[in-house]
Amino acid sequence: MTPEHEPSDDRGSLLRFTPLAPPRTRLTFAFDHPYLDLVYMPLIGPGAVALLRRVCCALTDSTTSVEIDAAALARDLGLRSSRTDPIGERSPLMRTLVRLNRQRLTTRMGQHHIGVYQPVPALDQRDLDRLPDTARAAHDRYTAPPPA
Repeated sequence: MTPEHEPSDDRGSLLRFTPLAPPRTRLTFAFDHPYLDLVYMPLIGPGAVALLRRVCCALTDSTTSVEIDAAALARDLGLRSSRTDPIGERSPLMRTLVRLNRQRLTTRMGQHHIGVYQPVPALDQRDLDRLPDTARAAHDRYTAPPPA
């Protein structure tokens, strides 16, 4: 594309986040539930948990999608960011978003548009096999049926 045909965005590098409902077949947890810290964190890391919580908080205050400045988001979360390319494919922010996508907590809807599953779905068997014992025990505790 030639420069005159490229869409201009004078607002900087924005990421758009849109809330999505998770599959109904799985148990879910609120984004502030300890399940995210105790079970997901060993798989996605603390930066991804912090990013997910930040975005979910912003979506709670919105009726539809929210746009967040990528460089500011990266700085707020302590992820290194390049001012010239804060959302480049190799940036820490984008690698964090890839981890969220890999765990099916988000889905890419466009180049800078990300769908966020709310509430957070419980892990499936494929992922449970990769958890350390303490995280697996926490999963079992939070997903056990209530006592009769």
